[in-house]
Amino acid sequence: MHHDEEAAYDFAALFDESVKRASFEPPRDYRFEPELTGPPPRPIPDAVVEGLWSRRQRLTRQALAVSAVISFVLYSFPAVRDLGVYFLPIAYLDWLAYGLAGLAVVSWVRQSLGHTPIRYIRDGETSIGRVRALVKQPTVVHNSTPGEFQFAATVDVIHPETGEHQLFDTTSSSFSADRKDRYDTSFRVGDYVTMVHLPGKVDKTLRLYGFLDLMPGVGLVRRGKPVTFVDVVLTALGITAVIGFFVWPLVAVYRFLPIVVSMEALTVPPVWTAVIAGAILIGGGFLSYLVWHYRREQRRLESNLEAFATGRAVESSAAFFAQTGVWNRAFQALLVVGIPFIGGLIGFTAVITANAMLDESMPEHTPVEVLGVFEETSKFVFREYYVEYRFADDPAAKVHSFHTHPADVVRFMSESPASAVVRAGFFDLPWIERLEPESPDPSP
Repeated sequence: MHHDEEAAYDFAALFDESVKRASFEPPRDYRFEPELTGPPPRPIPDAVVEGLWSRRQRLTRQALAVSAVISFVLYSFPAVRDLGVYFLPIAYLDWLAYGLAGLAVVSWVRQSLGHTPIRYIRDGETSIGRVRALVKQPTVVHNSTPGEFQFAATVDVIHPETGEHQLFDTTSSSFSADRKDRYDTSFRVGDYVTMVHLPGKVDKTLRLYGFLDLMPGVGLVRRGKPVTFVDVVLTALGITAVIGFFVWPLVAVYRFLPIVVSMEALTVPPVWTAVIAGAILIGGGFLSYLVWHYRREQRRLESNLEAFATGRAVESSAAFFAQTGVWNRAFQALLVVGIPFIGGLIGFTAVITANAMLDESMPEHTPVEVLGVFEETSKFVFREYYVEYRFADDPAAKVHSFHTHPADVVRFMSESPASAVVRAGFFDLPWIERLEPESPDPSP
């Protein structure tokens, strides 16, 4: 009973506090930010270059430039250009690099010409608002997993032209989900804040000044060590490595898959060990991260009552396993099963890659009958070049496929004899290194 009374008292106190916040009586000593005082056009303070907006613009240009350089470097490798034969976007890495570099230049020119939020400092007109609600909410959600967040505020304002009260909904710039704990606001629910608009365009340009991210420590505030150019480079290299990590298994399956993939072959100790290790390390590791994230989010949501009492932003749940509904639950169940399965597949591709790359056995030339050569394009992006063939002792219904380069495909003719260069494999998993058409008989 004591706990119920205490809880009732707490909620009553919160209700009283919310009533106090409901009034709109700006204090007489309210002062607009120093950079917004004086008649326009106002000078732009030097501190703007350290504001979140300016820093974000610099980091964006740096990311574009670094990505352009990485694209140029990757395109310079013949092995990467060969991948472009199978995955068309890679074939245009050089054009992608030109485009990224061009976007970086356009961003710099646009900022240099002044078509930026900084003009609110130079030309803006000010008014006063009061924060009524403040929420930190996800904005980009993919497969029930939030990727970005932002603050959403409801502000009570007096329209600068009509003098009428109105509620104005506004949002901050977005920030990544993994960094959302580093962001806060310099104001709380109930605080009076500065509103700013451009002359003659009140309805189209009215903004909460703090959400323009122009001055350090005003509005959206980021705690912790700021992102540097080194961080941008490491992030770009990391993304490139992750893409390569997931692209390589596709290449391995095409080039190094054993001739016969049977249950007997899968019971070879290196194979099942790698499959289990991949399922545990990759699949289990990712699922453990999701569970940890869910529990952390649950603990965070328990503090929402305290956040409401102090006027801080109330945060909505964004944990993957916290999403409800039939579709979300079905997708969660599929992911619990699918992620370890994908991890096992990656482990399998690691084994067959090692089986081929470490193979020092002597090649054997085995006669085969070429049944046809094929080129297929899927989704206008993925291309396959392969030869269908049959070993001499295969039954008539048995057909093998060998994925190869388009330059090799043209060497074969349908229904022509050829030989397969077979190697034993490091883990005793025979695989085909290449197919060779039989040379025509030189005798008349």
